[in-house]
Amino acid sequence: ASFTTIFETDTKTFKSAVGSFVQRDETTNTALYVIDFSTNQYNDETTMPMSHLYVTLTGANENIDLRNLKIPTGTFTVGDNKNPKAGNFYPGFKNENGEAANTFVGSLKTSVDEMEVSFVKDGTITITPIENSQYEVAISFVYDNGNHLEATYRGSIVVDNNSGEIPPAVLLPLPESNLTGNVTVDFN
Repeated sequence: ASFTTIFETDTKTFKSAVGSFVQRDETTNTALYVIDFSTNQYNDETTMPMSHLYVTLTGANENIDLRNLKIPTGTFTVGDNKNPKAGNFYPGFKNENGEAANTFVGSLKTSVDEMEVSFVKDGTITITPIENSQYEVAISFVYDNGNHLEATYRGSIVVDNNSGEIPPAVLLPLPESNLTGNVTVDFN
């Protein structure tokens, strides 16, 4: 007897996305980002059902402007957490605290349900810049149970700085003084 496994394909159109710059790693020359895609508009956590796709990915540690952070672009393929490379995203797993980490989908059918988590183990995500800080994103992921996620997003991806890094101060020249001797100021 032979068995054919039928895998389901989950199709989603995300309505909002926000990015986070997490850290840079000098030794691997990478910069780590997380993007949170939502099936709801930004900040709407009440419309149900709702899904969030969290994607942890690395870009090159080059030309990072902490005052104007941008999400890296291109096609990202699955990578190894222990050996980060620019152009990779990282498979989802449950961390030591029992929390979902890296790349996964969290879904709620109703506001009282527990979140259903699906870990992503393989696939690609392509992020293409279009005009005016907008992006087009094509997602083709495989969950650890073999089911597929085919998803799209078109819109802005604002990137917050969650790295703890502070942009360098802007140094301004001191104004020229016309004083030629000591001056006493009387405030009375």
